Amino acid sequence: MRVNSGKGFTLVEMIVVISVFAVLAAAAVPSFVDSQRKSQLKVAAQKLLTTLDVAQSESIKTRQRIYVAYVAPDDENRNGCILATNDQTSFSCSNSNVGLPKFYFEHFSGIELKSKPTESEKVLFYFEPQTTLPSTDVTLTMKLTGYESEEAGVLVRRYAGLKGCSNSQFSSWPVCPGSSEES
Repeated sequence: MRVNSGKGFTLVEMIVVISVFAVLAAAAVPSFVDSQRKSQLKVAAQKLLTTLDVAQSESIKTRQRIYVAYVAPDDENRNGCILATNDQTSFSCSNSNVGLPKFYFEHFSGIELKSKPTESEKVLFYFEPQTTLPSTDVTLTMKLTGYESEEAGVLVRRYAGLKGCSNSQFSSWPVCPGSSEES
C-alpha cells in the first residue's frame, strides 16, 4: 500500500477549491459591471461640465453670444448631443461649428438626458460675452439606463455659473434638483 507523502492536492480538494472560486467570481462580476456603468456616468458628467466650461470661455474669446442646445436623436444625429454654437438657427451634431464643443451621447452607452426639452426648445441657454453668465437657470441631469436612481449632471446658474451635481457619485458635488436623493 502506498502512503501519500502530503505533496499536491487530491481530486476532491481541487474540486472544492475550484467551486469556491466559481462562487466568489459569480458574486464579484455583477458588482464589477455595476461599478463600471456608474463610473461611466461619472465620466459623462465631468465631460459635460468641461464642454460647457469651454463654451463659456469661447463667448469671451469670440465676443459673441454662444448658444447651448440639445439635439434630439434622429437618423442624422444618432443618439443626440448637447452642442455650443454661435448660430441660433442651425443645430446639428455633425462637425459644423469647428472649434466649439459638443457632448455626444453616443460616446456614453446607456446614458441619456433625464428631462429632455421639447422639439421647439432646442436652445437650452446662452452665454453672454460681456458677463459670461448663462441666460437662465437650467439643470442638465443625465441618468443611467437600468439604474434610475443614478443621476449626475451640471447645474447652470445665472449668478453662480456652472457646477456639477450628483445624487451619489461625487461627495463634493451637490445633489441634483429633482433627484430621488434630494431632501
